[in-house]
Amino acid sequence: MVRGIALEGSVRILSSRITNTLLEIRRRQDASPTAIAALGRLVCAAVMMGWDMKVSSGRLTLQVVCDGPLGGMIADADTQGGVRGYVRNPHVDLPPNEKGKIDVERAVGRGELVVIKDYGLREPYLTRVPLVSGGIALDIANYYKSSEQIPSAVALGVLVDPKRLIASAGGVIIQLMPGVSEEFVSHLERGFSKLGSVSRKLEDGMTPEEIVEELLGKDASPTWLGHQKVEFRCTCSYEKAESAILTLGKDEIKRMIEEGKGEVECKFCNAKYVFSLEDLKKMLEEVEKDEGV
Repeated sequence: MVRGIALEGSVRILSSRITNTLLEIRRRQDASPTAIAALGRLVCAAVMMGWDMKVSSGRLTLQVVCDGPLGGMIADADTQGGVRGYVRNPHVDLPPNEKGKIDVERAVGRGELVVIKDYGLREPYLTRVPLVSGGIALDIANYYKSSEQIPSAVALGVLVDPKRLIASAGGVIIQLMPGVSEEFVSHLERGFSKLGSVSRKLEDGMTPEEIVEELLGKDASPTWLGHQKVEFRCTCSYEKAESAILTLGKDEIKRMIEEGKGEVECKFCNAKYVFSLEDLKKMLEEVEKDEGV
C-alpha cells in the first residue's frame, strides 16, 4: 500500500495491490470466482482503511450484512497491513452480468455496510449505512460521505483468471478535503470514468503509484508519505477459542462432554482448536462457579 497527498494536502490518497494476500485468503476460504471477487473488494478496502487509522493497536472491521446468495462477508484489518476475510457462502458462483463481468452486485444483494473502528479505547465506534450498490466501492464511498462527511472516490478490483486464481487485485481511495477546487473535482470525475479496471491495470504491470498518477494528471503530482506491506494475518488463538466455548454456556459444554471433545474452527483461517474431555470439565466448573451453581 501507498499513502500520499496532492494539491497541498487538499487531496488524500490511498492505493494498494493485494494480489498475493488475496490468493492466500482464497485458498483458505476455497472461494469461487464470484465469492472471492466480492470478498476481495471488501478486503482491499478494509486493509487501506485500517492502515489509515494511524494508531499502533487499532483494528478496523467491515461487515456486509446482505440478502444475496453470498450470505454476508467480513474483512478485518489491523493498522500494520495485516488483514483477513470471510464469506459466509464461499462456493456461490453466478453467471456473468450483462457486461460479461462477475456479478458481485447480484451476489451481494441488498443490505447494509457495518464499519467498526476499534482504537483500543473502552468501546469501538460502530457505524451502519445502507448498501447503495452491493459492488462495495460505491458503498465505501457512500460511508465516507454520509458518516465522515468526506467526499471520496473509490475504485476496487479483483481479476480472476480461468484457473480460478487471482490474477491481480487492488484499489484506490481518493479523498477530497476542504479547499479543493471544483475544477479538480470535475477532472477527477473524468479520470475515474476513464480509469477502467484497477485490477486490469495492475495485471498490465502498473504500480499503485502509477495508477494514482494517471488519475490525478500532471497538474496534481502526489507526494508519497508512506509504504506498507500487506499480508494475511489471523488473530485467532487457543485462548480465544477457549473463551468462545465458555460463552456457549454450561448446557452446550455438557453436550461436548457427552460427545467426548470440543472443537472450535476459525472461519477466517480454518485453524482447528481441539479441547480434551478434561479441558471441557474444567471449563464447565468455571461456568458453574460464575453462575453460582
